[in-house]
Amino acid sequence: MKKTLLALTLLFMSLYSSASHLMGGQITARNIGGLTYEVTLTLYRDTLGIPMYTTANVEYFDSLSMPLMMRTVLVGAPTAIGNGVEKYAYIDTVTFPYAGEFRAQFSDCCRNAAIMNIGSGAGAGYLYLDNIIYADPSNSSPVFLNDPITVAQDSVPFSYNPSPFDIDGDSLSWVMDIPMDFVPGSSSGFPFPVYFLPPSDTANPFTLNPVTGEITFTPVAIGNFQISVKAIEYRNGVAIGSIRRDMQLIVIPSPNMPIVVSATPNIYRLTPSSNTTSTATYVNPGQHLQFLFDAFNYDNGPIETTISGTAFMAATPAIVTSNNPFASFGFFTNTHTIIDWYPTQADVRSTPYNIIFRVADFYGPYKFYNDHTYAVYVTNGSTGIEDPLTTDNQATLVKTCDVIGREIPNETKGLVIRIYSDGSARKVFVFED
Repeated sequence: MKKTLLALTLLFMSLYSSASHLMGGQITARNIGGLTYEVTLTLYRDTLGIPMYTTANVEYFDSLSMPLMMRTVLVGAPTAIGNGVEKYAYIDTVTFPYAGEFRAQFSDCCRNAAIMNIGSGAGAGYLYLDNIIYADPSNSSPVFLNDPITVAQDSVPFSYNPSPFDIDGDSLSWVMDIPMDFVPGSSSGFPFPVYFLPPSDTANPFTLNPVTGEITFTPVAIGNFQISVKAIEYRNGVAIGSIRRDMQLIVIPSPNMPIVVSATPNIYRLTPSSNTTSTATYVNPGQHLQFLFDAFNYDNGPIETTISGTAFMAATPAIVTSNNPFASFGFFTNTHTIIDWYPTQADVRSTPYNIIFRVADFYGPYKFYNDHTYAVYVTNGSTGIEDPLTTDNQATLVKTCDVIGREIPNETKGLVIRIYSDGSARKVFVFED
């Protein structure tokens, strides 16, 4: 076992050894009054690379890509996020000259020479980040609530949720993007001309869930891979801003046995499914929703569970009732977490809330993290989700939609919302065929 851990440690270090210090990051902007913003550049550094800079230059452009200003920002103290990666924040206060669209951007050399999916290495590949900010007294940019996960196991299912969140309640959509390169002297970055997603098992391909934001796949190639996620901010149906996150994922071989999880909500508005992460939970205002989450480690090693998600940012937030440290039962260890939520009418909305359990599996010199994401819809009481068995069977089908409201063919199978009318009111049924 010691020889195996030593070999894996040496391999892990070799994957980092040709690394620059920059692994990714993002830029966010928080309104602190009028047109004044707290702008934060966050960078992630591998500790085997060169030391992090004490200052960073953030450039600003107007909506026509005309230069507005450049700010030199001091760095704060680093925060360790695990597996030899540190997070650095460069925080500045910026006042925009007028309301409207601006772009904040950062660029620097160089990306890791060992990255396998962008077709260029440390000598040519810059790290480029940007944030499209709509400056007005009522708007802040979205943020990512979860730090990146930087290590995954080869041939083991991987799940990660950056958890985009908008404090103003603006709608968000998120998409996989192409990492950006930069040429010094240019006014903006450009997508790498050669880019592909990390290779994955065809039975579990690389996928971003458009409802929950969760990225899932089973990696099948060892090495360093770059991933870019973009969150687009909408107000009244119009895109007003966006942020991107770049992150580097290192896939390594390991004999570690993956954590087994079990999540049980006390409310099923659908037929219970073995795959809770793909099955939404529906709750009405005033109801009590409880999630019981267990993680089991059959290597008998330590486990750590942390909790995040937009359910904890609601008007009436969910609470973590208990999050017990791991306990050993001889041939396995276990953590047990309880989430309780009593949503009110103020929490009703058409988009789901997320509850995200991040599980860390300690093995040798590193931690293997996975995020487990659960979507919760807070419906509108009597006009929201109703149990089909308690409603009028004589109602006429009006239309069939997917879970985010887009109309689809009535014969569509799977998780669907079917809207019926009994002549006086419309009723919403949810089915999992």
